[in-house]
Amino acid sequence: MTKIKTILIPHNPLIISKIGGKYSENLKSSMEAIKKLRQSIYEFRPKKIFIITPPIKDLQNISIHQKDKYHINLKEFGDLSMEFEVLGDMDYSTRLKYFLRKNNFDINIFSGEKTDYQSFVPLYYLNQFHISSKGFENELKKDESLKSEFIIIHSSNCSINHHLKFGELLYEFLRETKDNILIIACGDFAKKSAHEENEDLPKLSYKIIDLIKSKNFNEIISLSKELKNGYPWIKPFSSIIPFIDKTKKRPVVLALDKEFQEMYITIEF
Repeated sequence: MTKIKTILIPHNPLIISKIGGKYSENLKSSMEAIKKLRQSIYEFRPKKIFIITPPIKDLQNISIHQKDKYHINLKEFGDLSMEFEVLGDMDYSTRLKYFLRKNNFDINIFSGEKTDYQSFVPLYYLNQFHISSKGFENELKKDESLKSEFIIIHSSNCSINHHLKFGELLYEFLRETKDNILIIACGDFAKKSAHEENEDLPKLSYKIIDLIKSKNFNEIISLSKELKNGYPWIKPFSSIIPFIDKTKKRPVVLALDKEFQEMYITIEF
């Protein structure tokens, strides 16, 4: 049976110092937590790395961005010095598509050139998996012996239950493979809504954190349906709940940061 590792990290590019600049200073614990996770990921040596992002506005179905290579640059954020590539996957993603459709689950698959920014944080920090790069600091040098392949999956505008079903099917698809698999759910933890009071943000967030620690997923899903607040992490997280349910390990919160009336959490499951 395959070994599967799951984590939840923020997707906000402010966590990349070349983008966030001085604002990244307020997200230091998140940055350090991701660097710590990075080392354990290298030791785990995953064959495939799934990145599940928050929804993209125009995608009605959960969608696989299928590429043999992903090219990433930070031009849209004003940095012209950095760009890099990672290996994509044509095997698992194709077989996953057919598996999902066989189980009457709609899935889109596309091969556009642009890599969506919501996947940048893990792609940036997992630098030893880069097959080419320029503009990186000295500490971010790639390891030529690591040949992990990435599969980027975008959540959709469908319901949370729909993403739970996707997670169940993804688990069934991966359950019998022999490769080490890493699944990264990306999404900022909480974003203040104009309809809520300032004090509601930490209050609701800490309540959800307690529910995550106790693996009370039904309560999280029930609560999230009633929130007016923006919780970009909830659909990517819903997709990994079936994996977390199968492990005896308790979730470990590695970092919790707040900046611009938003909260960012990093969790290892």
